[in-house]
Amino acid sequence: MKFQDPCKCRCASCGIEAELPVSLLLAFAADCPGCGASFKEAGLRVRGMVEETATFFSAMKIMLRVEDHLGITITDELAKETCEEHELTLANLATLAMRASPSVSPALADDAIRSAVRIEFPGAPESPDFAAPLLEAIGKTPQFGVVSS
Repeated sequence: MKFQDPCKCRCASCGIEAELPVSLLLAFAADCPGCGASFKEAGLRVRGMVEETATFFSAMKIMLRVEDHLGITITDELAKETCEEHELTLANLATLAMRASPSVSPALADDAIRSAVRIEFPGAPESPDFAAPLLEAIGKTPQFGVVSS
C-alpha cells in the first residue's frame, strides 16, 4: 500500500499542518515541528489502513481458492456482510463458505481454508489458529519498524 510521502498531517495540539515522512508516522516517531506533540494518533490511523487493506486482500485470496476448491460461489453481498460484521478470522471465512452452500460441512470448509492458506501463504503455520485475527493466523502481520534517531 502506498501513501503520499511525505504525508500532510495537522497537529491536534497547535493546529500546524506539517508534511511528515510516512516511515516516521508508522514507527510512531513523528512529532509536530511547531510544538513537539506526538503524531502517534496519525500513525495509528495509517497503520489501521494498512492492516485493513492487507486483511481484505488476504481474505479475498483465501476465499477465491475456497470457491474453486469446493465448487461454490460466495456472493458479494454475503462476503461484504461477513467482512463488515466481524474482525476477520479463518473461522469467519469457514462460516462464510458454509453459508454460501448448505452442502459444505464444517470439516469440508476447514479443510478448504487450510488448503487455501497453504497455497496462498506458504510461510503460514501448518495448523493456523482459526480464532486469531486473519493476518496473525496466516503469519502476515504487518511489521512497522522503529526508526532510529
